[in-house]
Amino acid sequence: MKIKWLLYIITFCFTANSFAQIDIFFIKKDFYLAEITFTNNETKRLLLKDFLEASTFEFSGFGVGLRNLEANRAGRSNLIAKESIDAKPYKIPTSTIKTLTLFDIDSEPVIFDMIKVKTITNNLDPVYKNRDILVPLVRDGTIKMYVLTVLFHDPNSGKKPLYTGMSVTPLVYLKHEDQEYAYMPQDITVGSLFSFWSLDDKFIKAFSLPTKDCDVFQTYLKEQFVILQSSENRKKTRQDLKEHNKFKKAEAKKLDKSKRKLFVWDLDTKYALKRYREFLDEYEKQCQ
Repeated sequence: MKIKWLLYIITFCFTANSFAQIDIFFIKKDFYLAEITFTNNETKRLLLKDFLEASTFEFSGFGVGLRNLEANRAGRSNLIAKESIDAKPYKIPTSTIKTLTLFDIDSEPVIFDMIKVKTITNNLDPVYKNRDILVPLVRDGTIKMYVLTVLFHDPNSGKKPLYTGMSVTPLVYLKHEDQEYAYMPQDITVGSLFSFWSLDDKFIKAFSLPTKDCDVFQTYLKEQFVILQSSENRKKTRQDLKEHNKFKKAEAKKLDKSKRKLFVWDLDTKYALKRYREFLDEYEKQCQ
């Protein structure tokens, strides 16, 4: 686990200095059909304008925009909505939104919840930084998992195949359904880029907080931390990553260039979230 996260971050550090611009690629549509539940528990069906699904971030220099990733993607102060196609648009403060469900996006409905985020510091302290953001629910349950996926794409990769200039880092938020805060094990800020060796600690800590009422799972986390730190696990992680990248390269080469970015984004995201899903599966097995 530590090596995997380290490789992701090193890849980012290496490429960030060469980025020529900040650019955010979106899946665009004028209006989306949505259902919003507000903090007063009122529910409305509305049309939302320019509700954007960011897929790729490119940076112009080291640290540029890092602290604003969530703001770019999910931290807007207002959403533009209207009651019908012919109605006049108006603003909805995001602070009044509890849950938002998008329907017409060529897939299953996507649920977004407004969550309060605590990050895990290098000292393993959970700190609230006034980060209330609207994020997509990826896995429901007693412990909910929310994910924003950031794909770092190097536009200066020249003639290299697209998949060699890309790396994916998911921003994960873990929240117990009855707790106020969601916990974020990996916070992509300038400070956290230099905390490579505490990533396993943060990962375990972020799981321990929303699962603190289940003693048997706390024991499991302690056991897993020992495993994550072992040389055998590090060796296995390096080998798994090598095989993953080999498979990614072979499969991406078979695709049309226009489809490679989405393929890499999806494949790398699933790979990066595998450990999270394993831990959540174990929690459901032991604690429910």
